[in-house]
Amino acid sequence: MGKPVKITDQNKVWSRMRRERRVRVLHVRKRFLIVSEGKKTEPFYFKAFEKGLPRGTLQVETRGVGRSTQSLVDVIRQIRDELQAEYAVNFNEVWAVFDKDDFKNDSFDNAIHSRSGKQYEVAWSNECFELWYLLHFKDQTTHINRKAVFKALERELGVHNYEGLKGDAGRGFHEKMAIHSNQATAIERAKKLFENWSDPQAKRTPPSQQNPCTTVFLLVEKLLACRQPEQ
Repeated sequence: MGKPVKITDQNKVWSRMRRERRVRVLHVRKRFLIVSEGKKTEPFYFKAFEKGLPRGTLQVETRGVGRSTQSLVDVIRQIRDELQAEYAVNFNEVWAVFDKDDFKNDSFDNAIHSRSGKQYEVAWSNECFELWYLLHFKDQTTHINRKAVFKALERELGVHNYEGLKGDAGRGFHEKMAIHSNQATAIERAKKLFENWSDPQAKRTPPSQQNPCTTVFLLVEKLLACRQPEQ
């Protein structure tokens, strides 16, 4: 919990805003904290899951920290604790979202496995988060690198520069992907990829070698479940 506000400070603008923000998040059915490697793409995408839902159904707090895999998971607890103290609430679920990219294999694998006992889950992609987007358009089953994923998305989307959609200019695109009509298909394709790598015949291939694969579908399913009426 944060420090109590002094009586002499209670009427100050910053104090009123803090109280109003706490009231705004008080009565929410489920709260997610999503900490991502990407500063724009992932925060825009996951925050959009709040839209169109009745007030009080879902709160998604996103933080794009721009850190490497292991460095990102190392700061999750601090981010969670600070936000919970500020809002005076607890998050139901905390997730780390990151990619393999060019990071070292050991760093990537350790970031995934080190979550044990740390009260958060991971949604990782090999090689990049955009593989999740691509699965909305095609069943990608063979090895593919980051640049090839971008090129494939450019063909599917009819755009010349996907990189231009990764900053603020792409916010509308990422928000639309959160409600894409092929979302269910993407989930099934991602599940199949994940299950194939999990098969004993795959000889327990470490995540750093599982290309293509993404577990973003696990987080998306959790967010979509909030759209269902409370039992």
